[in-house]
Amino acid sequence: MEKKAKLIVVCSPVGGVGKTMLAVNLAVTMATKGEKVSIIDGDLQFGDVAMSLNMKPKETLRELAENDRAENAAFYFAKHESGLNVLPAPDRPEYAEIITPAFFDETVLALQDKSDLLIIDTAAGLNELNLELMDKADKIIVVATPAMHVLKNTKLMLETLQALGLKEKLTLIVNRSSMSTAVKLSRIPDLTEMESVFYLPADEKHVNESMDTGIPLISKYPKLEVTKKLKELTDTFLEGSNPKHEKKNSLFHYMTKVIPGKLEGENR
Repeated sequence: MEKKAKLIVVCSPVGGVGKTMLAVNLAVTMATKGEKVSIIDGDLQFGDVAMSLNMKPKETLRELAENDRAENAAFYFAKHESGLNVLPAPDRPEYAEIITPAFFDETVLALQDKSDLLIIDTAAGLNELNLELMDKADKIIVVATPAMHVLKNTKLMLETLQALGLKEKLTLIVNRSSMSTAVKLSRIPDLTEMESVFYLPADEKHVNESMDTGIPLISKYPKLEVTKKLKELTDTFLEGSNPKHEKKNSLFHYMTKVIPGKLEGENR
């Protein structure tokens, strides 16, 4: 049987923490190391992966869902200059409902046969699609910042995912770790109950410029401290083994049974 790509899901409890920045830069850095890497924008309403790479693709997940079968998803890739394959989110939020969780799942399975590494940048929060992706993921990257309200919600997300049996997949990354907050970095492992935490320093000027111009940090500012840390993080994932996946019942179904009320108000 052909080996499937390692699946990395990048998520966060809230928006504005640098989740897409991290996903895009990890993907590009991995691609520049010779890996066959693909990224899917799983923020179906307001995805920014293509813009973050200065790409204006003619086809997105919308066109795939409207005109074709998920098994042909690779034909809808946009190719970045780094060699990264990009499957963008729909260009308008009203088209998100076209892509059902089942169709997205079929798309992921199809693209795992076409890549060494498959990264998915999800929408913030927990919803049916995100939970199903996390169930299938080899690694779940939870992105946070040292801000107290972010850490509070990060703790809730981590507790929920651990309750669902996903603890071994979790990696916590604290972005903007050098920003001024009331929380000492040394307290974050205890606050989040995570033994291992990876820190990315703040560099608002260069990170914002990189995102606004669509030129990844690895390409535009390879010598910055934040870029060096991203390279270290990339090496960690490339060196990691591919854990075995144990088939489970639907996480969304399980979550609504075991942790009632957690997803009230989530869009499906």
